[in-house]
Amino acid sequence: MSTASSQGTTAQPDLRVIMPVFNDWESAERLLADIDAEFAGDDVTIEAILVDDGSIQRPPASLAAGQRIRRVTCLKLGTNVGHQRAIAIGLADASRSATSGHHGLPNWATTVLGFAIVISFQALMMPILMVFMLLNARGQIQPPPERVVLDYLAERIELAGPAATPAPVPASAA
Repeated sequence: MSTASSQGTTAQPDLRVIMPVFNDWESAERLLADIDAEFAGDDVTIEAILVDDGSIQRPPASLAAGQRIRRVTCLKLGTNVGHQRAIAIGLADASRSATSGHHGLPNWATTVLGFAIVISFQALMMPILMVFMLLNARGQIQPPPERVVLDYLAERIELAGPAATPAPVPASAA
């Protein structure tokens, strides 16, 4: 795991966005800018976790934090494992970081956000879940039981232990 960009802040993020990237760093930069602009008027801090899914291209040096996105982290996978597994790896890393006290976002929130992406409702679910998580951060709603969300995810996605070193994919399968 390597940090692509980070402003010198130790504050816990209110929201964590997990995004798989395979060689399309231009779109990733644009999406980060759009997310930052969307929350410009809100009192919220965001961490973006980009999962580099075996890209040949390196992340650009211009990949940077913004007004609301205070930290951009890039997890580098050695090989392309596919969209859903890359997200699952990002979720596992974010959940592990959250339980170690490094991040302030509760595990259930990271799981719910990642699940919305995994089931491919990105255009509709991302904004809804961002609002949901903001309301939770402000104490205005109660989270779902974490175990229920994690059990459902485990049934839908194959997670084989720690995500830092995914199993290599045979050349014929890629």
